[in-house]
Amino acid sequence: MESKINLAREKLKITYPLKDKQIETLQALDLGNDCISILPTGYGKSLIFQMLPWVLMKDEPGIVIVICPLTSIMQDQVMTLKEKGIRASFVNLQGTVAYSYNSDNEDSDESKPQTEYYKKSKINVVNAGVNNCTEYLSLELNKDNIVFALAITEETALLKCASGVENVITVTMTDMEMIKSGDIEILYTHPEAMFTPVLSRILRSKVFQQKVCCIAVDEVHMIEEWGEDFRPKFKQIGELTALFPNAAHLAVTATATPSCIQSLSKILQYINPTIIKVNPDRPNLFLEIKTRLSNLQKFSKYDDIVVPLVQELKTKRDKFPLTIVYVESLEALGYFYQFINYELKEEQYIGEAIPENRIFGQFHKDYTSQMKQHILFELRKEEPKLRLVLATVALGMGLDAPAITKIIHCRPPTTLVKYFQEVGRAGRKGQKAEALMYFNNNDLAKNRKGLSDAMVQYCKTKDKCLRLQLLQYFGFNETKFNGPMYECCSNCRQLQ
Repeated sequence: MESKINLAREKLKITYPLKDKQIETLQALDLGNDCISILPTGYGKSLIFQMLPWVLMKDEPGIVIVICPLTSIMQDQVMTLKEKGIRASFVNLQGTVAYSYNSDNEDSDESKPQTEYYKKSKINVVNAGVNNCTEYLSLELNKDNIVFALAITEETALLKCASGVENVITVTMTDMEMIKSGDIEILYTHPEAMFTPVLSRILRSKVFQQKVCCIAVDEVHMIEEWGEDFRPKFKQIGELTALFPNAAHLAVTATATPSCIQSLSKILQYINPTIIKVNPDRPNLFLEIKTRLSNLQKFSKYDDIVVPLVQELKTKRDKFPLTIVYVESLEALGYFYQFINYELKEEQYIGEAIPENRIFGQFHKDYTSQMKQHILFELRKEEPKLRLVLATVALGMGLDAPAITKIIHCRPPTTLVKYFQEVGRAGRKGQKAEALMYFNNNDLAKNRKGLSDAMVQYCKTKDKCLRLQLLQYFGFNETKFNGPMYECCSNCRQLQ
């Protein structure tokens, strides 16, 4: 097995040592065990299933099918894999089209039918004379000029244009015949796509029955969160376990309670699964809870939050600690955005006054695909120009965003699982980070849909460490924090 792990490391250009629980998961799968791995945000869960085409290979690399809840996760991971020369694609929600990427860093294979297509795309970009993101956004796809701009329904292509056309990444579309041939190493798909006629036939084909070596479920906790009403196909993923009885089966997440693990095992039809987990405590993350004004103060209830943010952003600008602010509604987001825009004026830009140079932005379901992709791309950087993001949705799930230093919740999420997922996006490099959550009595009202008792208790308990409360909810009784108590959480600071 060691030689196969080394081959996978070479293919994925991994130069650092694997972590203990990554290796333990790979060993469990190699032994034929179903496996659920609960590993902290930033631990490297996706790397595990990305190594499997070679770790589980027989005569040739196998196919790993990754079931994923969000297109943005698929885009981010496929783009990274393609930059390393891995044959990876993601399928649209309807299961009719596969998407991938091609970059200047990727070696072209002259025998592939897409090669001329890639070249034509790049030549057309050059001939268009574009040299920055704003102009790229104006490009359109037509039969004479095959250039993919940023918007292709929900599956969007991100053009890396920080240094002009030298770093162009183009999206490539293909029909499902290429997927059907099995000429792929990692295939990402939504749960819904797995049950569509086209992809369903492909999965049952002789090629896939022979070559699929693993069915991996990423962010598996979403089965519990979305599987009832919002996206019921999540609860049918277990049918794939039965469809591929000889393949390995892996589910990964950063958060799962003991009862959730039992429920997931049943839904996924896993047999005596190996459970691998790590204490998810983030010692570098300071946890804080504050109260805010009641909802009777429609907008002024937010002033205690937004005013200090603006003052610090105005002073520090590109040195402002990268912060995600989760707000409760589009109306609230609009208030935050207009307030910051009015206060910063021209100081909101680093360099030329164009959207790509703005130091704050917004991310919500009604925002354009182009600007969503710009924000996701910025957050992948070690030193992004973007310093503050206002969001109404679960921005960042599955995204490698190393520079995030602070998470602010203007209102508590409905569950501790959601909360822990979101605060886990801060401090991924090990840098000191903060998670600040505001609440009022309206936020914790019994008639709030989906609100868990555990979240209410977490907000209201003042005489117990916030860190320990969180860990005990997920089945751990000890913290990894060993610093001064005033750096642990706001409750510990008050109890000193």
